[in-house]
Amino acid sequence: MGDAETAKQLPFYLDSKDPLVRRETALALGKIGAPDSAQALMVSFRSERDPLVSSAIVSVLTSQAYKMKYD
Repeated sequence: MGDAETAKQLPFYLDSKDPLVRRETALALGKIGAPDSAQALMVSFRSERDPLVSSAIVSVLTSQAYKMKYD
């Protein structure tokens, strides 16, 4: 499975009951850097209650914004 295909499948795991799965999913989406993942991360952030997951999402989104602005 390539990065593009993986990026399409990963957002499903942002709804996992396990906060560790949600956090690792957010970080994986950030590493892949697919532009479409930003929307899924923003939607997930709005309902996220775990501070470690929220922090990971913010980190990924700000990193992606930086990359898009300066690359």
